[in-house]
Amino acid sequence: CNDLQIFLDSELIVRQINGQYRVKNAQLKPLYNEVTARLAEVDRWRVQHVPRSGNARADQLANQGIDGRTEEQN
Repeated sequence: CNDLQIFLDSELIVRQINGQYRVKNAQLKPLYNEVTARLAEVDRWRVQHVPRSGNARADQLANQGIDGRTEEQN
C-alpha cells in the first residue's frame, strides 16, 4: 500500500494521529506508538474525521464483523 486513507468517527483520535493533540492516557500510548510506526511504513497517508451521523453503514458492517454475522445470516 502506497497511499492510505483512513476515516474515523473519533475526532480526538484523528487529531492525535495527525499530531494536533498529545496522547495523555498511558494505556493508549502503546497503541498510538504502534499506529504511528505502521503509518511510517506507508508512503502517503491521511486520517480524516467522519461524523458519526455519516458513518451508519460502516458501523453496521463493523458490528456484523464483531458479532460474526454476515448479511446472508440476518
